[in-house]
Amino acid sequence: MIALTFGLALPVLTAAASPQQPARAEVPVGIDASVLQAPTNGPVVATGKLTDSQGRGVTGTVAVLAWPNEAFNRTLHVGDRVTTPTVGWAPAGTDGSFSIRVDPTRVGVDYLRPDGTVNLDAVGWTQTSQGGLAFPAQVRAPSVARGVQTSPARSAARLVIKTEQRLRANAKLGTGAAPAKPDFNCYWILNSTYDTMSIIGQTTPYGPDLGWMMSQSSQTMTVGVAASQSGTYGSWSTYGTSSTSSGVSFTWATDTNYRNYQVQLRYGKYKYSCPGGPYREWAIYPTGGYATSPISYAYYSNCYPVSAGVWARSASNGYHFNASGGVLIGGLLGINLSIDSNYDSSHILYYQLMNNGTVCGDNNVPAYASRVTTSR
Repeated sequence: MIALTFGLALPVLTAAASPQQPARAEVPVGIDASVLQAPTNGPVVATGKLTDSQGRGVTGTVAVLAWPNEAFNRTLHVGDRVTTPTVGWAPAGTDGSFSIRVDPTRVGVDYLRPDGTVNLDAVGWTQTSQGGLAFPAQVRAPSVARGVQTSPARSAARLVIKTEQRLRANAKLGTGAAPAKPDFNCYWILNSTYDTMSIIGQTTPYGPDLGWMMSQSSQTMTVGVAASQSGTYGSWSTYGTSSTSSGVSFTWATDTNYRNYQVQLRYGKYKYSCPGGPYREWAIYPTGGYATSPISYAYYSNCYPVSAGVWARSASNGYHFNASGGVLIGGLLGINLSIDSNYDSSHILYYQLMNNGTVCGDNNVPAYASRVTTSR
């Protein structure tokens, strides 16, 4: 088994240097081997290291495949096929390090999101084993459409995936063999869908103070992806993240209660059609549903005085709101998944202090904290 460790780099739209000769290894099913015959030109979307299960760098190859965007996913029905084109690749050196680019011309309209990002599935392999990781990346300039947020996606992740079976081959690289075409007898199938609530924020107003939240349709959330070899309950593990939007605009009513704010997402369970192929759970689109759930009061130490009135947390250059188990899908998979959502003009937390008091942040001053409460 191997691991992919990623640290994202800023997009650099320059031509890639000629790669070193890739390892003589079988190309996993689903990877278009013809793409691997030439360097990828486009922005650097990730740098990292290909390692074995002990964390040691290994020589190999990394390729990235694109997953469809929300607009395309809304057209899917259970039983439909989903294709994932290979959009970039890079060799991993003797220490496992790699820098991978994506060719924007290979990312079609059914895969590119309005903010210029695409949800990617990275696959890294050696002669005997492979690993994988899902992550969103910026591949083009954001759309200038009204209401679309323009901040680029960021992600960093590490994942270890155990592989028991040997890889099936599309072609052996470096042997002089003609490039092989993708195996179109293998594809992803939307097996089923599941609607789940995901926590995007919380308020804990003190005494008579009021708390509420606003979510615009362009709000971007980074949510967990899950993988399983069998697809059965309890067999799932985390498989990186993908980006989705909240879908519709909603403002919760003001309230004195301590609350989590939740948006409903539809997740899709995908089955790879080849014998023994794996399963994936991806967030495919928001349903438009919103809810709240009760929580306990939180005491934070970064407290600062505020006069009576309305206070809002909206700065995008502070800490994001995140929850390691914020996607409440454990009833289906046996595990909950992560969620991360930044504050900005599309995602604002509000308090109304009924008299002079303080606002307190959990991990920074309130203006830049992940979670905020009011106090006296």
